[in-house]
Amino acid sequence: MGIVDAGTALHLAVALDGAPGGEPPPAVPAPLAVWADRAAEAERGLLDLLTLDDSHAPPPGAGFILGDTAGEAAERSREVALRQVTAAVALTRIGQLWGADLSGRDPDDPPPPPAGPPGSPAAGLYARAAAEGLSIRELAIRSLLRHTFVGTPAEVAARIDGNAQTGAADGYILAGHLNPVGFDEFTDRVVPHLQERGVLRTAYTEGATLRENLGLTARQPSAVR
Repeated sequence: MGIVDAGTALHLAVALDGAPGGEPPPAVPAPLAVWADRAAEAERGLLDLLTLDDSHAPPPGAGFILGDTAGEAAERSREVALRQVTAAVALTRIGQLWGADLSGRDPDDPPPPPAGPPGSPAAGLYARAAAEGLSIRELAIRSLLRHTFVGTPAEVAARIDGNAQTGAADGYILAGHLNPVGFDEFTDRVVPHLQERGVLRTAYTEGATLRENLGLTARQPSAVR
């Protein structure tokens, strides 16, 4: 593990993307005070920015599930997936990908062969389901959810740090599984580990531009011809 400049090595954002995993949107949108509180929480975690999206689509970005042990995190990830991707959501999702009505099928059964050509995306998913023994619901979970980081806070921080050190990724948009409050756990449990590793800032810098606040080098003016 190498120590890098805390102001430039890693950039984190959080996406508050409505109701994740196909859950129905709330009948009444959250009041403005809720989103203001979430913005304050992002600032407490010293994140770069947060995005608000009330489309209620499955969230983009890097999802995270934490536990006190790796086994607990894995079990929690499974429980969250089953809670977010209901039987109806799974049948609708795979039915859309297959171009077929699967509403009468058991979501715990294997998916039926798709009608598309062998090289189609549906054919690829079907081959994956057959190879791994996945049910319709399990395949829907794979296609809908992005639990990018699953583990203890220290393990998640180590993976993020490792990706930053190797250049695999210098930043993520975080997507908690309980929006809009799901990233509190990341702020409290993962951010301190990232700070100890020297990969995440311990305070905001006071730059005059967004480029400076992100720790980027000044852009050189183009040569005049």
